[in-house]
Amino acid sequence: MAALTVVVWMWSDRNKPSNNNWQHSKYDYRHVNAVYRMVQKHYKKPHRFVCITDNPKGMECETIPLWEDNLYMKGIIPGSWVRIKSWAPEMKELLGPRIVSLDLDCCVVGDLAPLFDRAEPFVGWLAFGDKRTPVIYNASIWAMDTGAFPHVWSSFDANTAVQELAKHGFDHTAGTEQAWASYKLGPNMPTWSYKDGVVSFRYQLRPRRGFSLIPGSRIVFFHGPVKALNLMKTVPWVREHYLFKG
Repeated sequence: MAALTVVVWMWSDRNKPSNNNWQHSKYDYRHVNAVYRMVQKHYKKPHRFVCITDNPKGMECETIPLWEDNLYMKGIIPGSWVRIKSWAPEMKELLGPRIVSLDLDCCVVGDLAPLFDRAEPFVGWLAFGDKRTPVIYNASIWAMDTGAFPHVWSSFDANTAVQELAKHGFDHTAGTEQAWASYKLGPNMPTWSYKDGVVSFRYQLRPRRGFSLIPGSRIVFFHGPVKALNLMKTVPWVREHYLFKG
């Protein structure tokens, strides 16, 4: 088994409760395949690429069935608690010794090795560029030694998590699993920011003329209403790098 497993996630609409007027993005196997192709192009070291999903039809990569644990809560961002189980110690047997988790709303634009080859037990992303709350580490990308922080999972209770987060100043509506991980890990973990090439379209590129890339960019996340597909016809770097086949 490869030492590194790149993990993406996709679950169907029936597993996405409605909530708080959040317009949840619609993803299918084509988005999974696009990320798979981009990672294969830009990360040449041995690795395993898997999608954890309840609908593997059409996917080019390895798939793992979505677990049945009831980790949903009414009135939250749909399904976001699901990924918390990846912090459970038993995930090491399923996913291998180290994972990098990616959201599907990304566009890979450069070599991923400097990001994926970090050796710290956990590396999180500062989407804002600093360690502000209510969320410190954005869950669009994180890397960790599987099972290294079992308390993130063992202390989680879907029935009380929202109240616990609020008590400690973390707003779950800003991202449930990322709020929980930020709360449990604290502010002093190793990170990436746009200075490392992990870039937020929403915060770092949208204000730039023509949405031009920041020099040194490696992966761009579209965590917001505008997605890469919306820009395929108008932004050259998206057209070049986003390997989506409709």
